[in-house]
Amino acid sequence: MSLFNTYREYIVILLISLILGIVRWSIMDHNFPLFSKPKIVFDEFISYQDFKDIVDNNSYPIIDARDFSSYNEGYIGNAYNVDIDLLYELDEEVFNNINNIISNHGYSDNQFNVLEDSYRVIDTGNDNQPIIVYCWSPTCDRAEELISILIDTSEYFGKFGKYFTKTDFSIYKGGWDEWDSIQKK
Repeated sequence: MSLFNTYREYIVILLISLILGIVRWSIMDHNFPLFSKPKIVFDEFISYQDFKDIVDNNSYPIIDARDFSSYNEGYIGNAYNVDIDLLYELDEEVFNNINNIISNHGYSDNQFNVLEDSYRVIDTGNDNQPIIVYCWSPTCDRAEELISILIDTSEYFGKFGKYFTKTDFSIYKGGWDEWDSIQKK
């Protein structure tokens, strides 16, 4: 007697369960567990759980907007440090971090179009990855200030405004304080 004939009923039940499970997941508008990325909503602000999924999957670029010494004491995931004070001082390391984001996360092919009194950044390759920025806490405004600098098209920092728009960024408002306190539990 073969192995298949012996366990035929169990194999049929297992196959039916697998098929019903796949049908259920496809109807529910949820990601398939184990082999799909979580569905993350990118708005102006991002929740702790969505941010944790991004960090766990190393799926999108993260910018730590805190000062350089705080970053060296600890940071979240594989975050790039872009210290605003060092950016104002034209620090080479900070510029390298921004250029790494531009070249490694889909922004290098963007085109900057000036239309009369306004401008528009066009993602020609449709490959820009959302960027998550965090600071210390919800009361820290360094993340918002950094985004303003990166989307600026004026003379001073205009070199970045041709790559980024406001919609490219989400802010993890809980910041380092929330992340650190939850991770220590």
